[in-house]
Amino acid sequence: MGLDIITIKQVEPFTGDIDDVDVYWTIQQFMSRKVKTVMKDGTLATLTKGQLVTGVYGGGSFCAGSYSGYGAWRERLAQLAGYEAIPYTKSYGDQIQFMSYSAAAWKLEGGPFWELINFSDCEGYIGSVDAAKLYKDFMDHTKKAKKMFKHDPDFMQRYNSWKKVMKIVSKGGLVRFT
Repeated sequence: MGLDIITIKQVEPFTGDIDDVDVYWTIQQFMSRKVKTVMKDGTLATLTKGQLVTGVYGGGSFCAGSYSGYGAWRERLAQLAGYEAIPYTKSYGDQIQFMSYSAAAWKLEGGPFWELINFSDCEGYIGSVDAAKLYKDFMDHTKKAKKMFKHDPDFMQRYNSWKKVMKIVSKGGLVRFT
């Protein structure tokens, strides 16, 4: 199992009979974060938990890797963003303490790539407002990423896939984590 990333464009609320539509999604929120997106009609909307929406697949969807692989990639993204590594304790049976760049981001309320680093690794939605900010972060850090991870083609492949997804969704729509 792994994390799949799906782009959805032309999003609009759905209130009809689900048998009358080919594709619909039920909005799930991560940590009560608001999902703000530009809808098909051009209006900005805040989607609520449990709300049904329709739309079309937007292209650029990809597999972000296994859950642990995505977590390791996200840790390197936090390092790229400049967060300082801090001690973090993980408890799965035995307690394991290690230094984590992501843990530093989790303690903040914003920063480069924060909306992605401080997000579920298994389900949820990012709207076009956060996608636009993340796309800017990807653009601003591309040169540094190429230099820092020049010997890590896997990191750069995922980096470029995320950048493409955020560009698509920044114009209106949703990124779905599944």
